[in-house]
Amino acid sequence: MAAASAQALLRHFDQEFADLTASIRSKLRRLADEQQRSFSDVDAALCEAEGVVKRAEADARSLPAEHARPLAARAKEARSELAALRRQLEQAAGAAGPSGSMRAELGLGGGGGGGGGGHSGASSNPRDRTLAMNQRLQQTSARLQQGRQQLAEAEATGAQLLSELHRQREVIQGTQQTLDDAGGELKAGEGLLKTMARRAKWFFG
Repeated sequence: MAAASAQALLRHFDQEFADLTASIRSKLRRLADEQQRSFSDVDAALCEAEGVVKRAEADARSLPAEHARPLAARAKEARSELAALRRQLEQAAGAAGPSGSMRAELGLGGGGGGGGGGHSGASSNPRDRTLAMNQRLQQTSARLQQGRQQLAEAEATGAQLLSELHRQREVIQGTQQTLDDAGGELKAGEGLLKTMARRAKWFFG
């Protein structure tokens, strides 16, 4: 009787333990998939931001030097910031292995010997790093937008200057034409006076 009871308990334990471990493995797989999707989303956002920076750099190269400086400076700053974000993503992805981010995600501390701390800045929760990267991307986008606004203002100022120079050129050309006309009239008057003087000299002999 006791042997049968022990066997029943063992079967019950085996079944219950197998069900629980299967559930844990399934959840771990889902967690890994979610992390991979998060990393892919961040990588896609980084690629998009890098494309924005490249466009800004191309725009800056197409402008005169005095108008290109604000946008070029912003693009350079943004590229440095994106490089830092890319390194953070690589660190987070490297920590996402079986002995890295899984343990950090489950609150089991840092893996490996001699670590001591377990939750240093480099081994923080990947979700926190993702949020930090998203925040920095938003800041970079805001700076790029500010740079584009400054560029637009510089272009508007340049257009106004060109319009004013064109207007002044037309005024100068009009004045020159007036002077030319006046000079022609003066020459004609001078010729007429000379003719009248010759006639008077001939008449009064």
